[in-house]
Amino acid sequence: MNTYMAMWDKVVGAHSGQYGLYFQNYKTKTGLREITMIGRAGEGVWMAGELLGAAASVRGKYTKVIFTMPGERRNTPTRSFVRFSDSPVNFPVSYIHSADDMIILEEELLTLSSPVLDLDVSTMTKRMEPGGFCVVNSQKSPAELERYVSGKPVCVDGSAISNEYLGSPFFVNIPVIGAYLSVSKDLKIEDMESAIKEFINPRGHRVFDQAKSKQSIKALRAGYESVRR
Repeated sequence: MNTYMAMWDKVVGAHSGQYGLYFQNYKTKTGLREITMIGRAGEGVWMAGELLGAAASVRGKYTKVIFTMPGERRNTPTRSFVRFSDSPVNFPVSYIHSADDMIILEEELLTLSSPVLDLDVSTMTKRMEPGGFCVVNSQKSPAELERYVSGKPVCVDGSAISNEYLGSPFFVNIPVIGAYLSVSKDLKIEDMESAIKEFINPRGHRVFDQAKSKQSIKALRAGYESVRR
């Protein structure tokens, strides 16, 4: 993986003229898009990615969710890559150089750079599509975060909403997803409500019972309505 990353810019740079146009046309033809989500282990990054994938499926999209966690403990930075398209995508062709939209579950991760974890968040946020949205769990205004992203910063105090509606500041994934849905061009909040009600984890367990479902949807709506653009 490290060797691959070391060669990444060299290879892409050498073939960008050939690859760039091909993949851009391929994305246009299939409607392929990617949402990159970054948080810490314990903040529900995996579940958030799966929920976004489920919401895309509700709209009839073809979806794929890739989750990575470089460490085996809480507080380790983690990522989910949610890809969806209007038609089936050949996996070797689903090259994504930059995310269409990004979701950052913790503001301080915007400046995280770790050679040990092979992760530089600032590179990812500055490489994202300029027309896309970067939703950040933050008390700051979007103008204060503009220098960190190439896209359009969007802010929401997901920790406060999580604490109010879900009884803990650590369930930030739900309100931050709500904030993202308020600016998404592809997914609707009704799709996510359906995904929450029907979500079943890989072990076959329904994660949200009736009470949790109602509270989570309230937190989702609060994030949706509290977004700052």
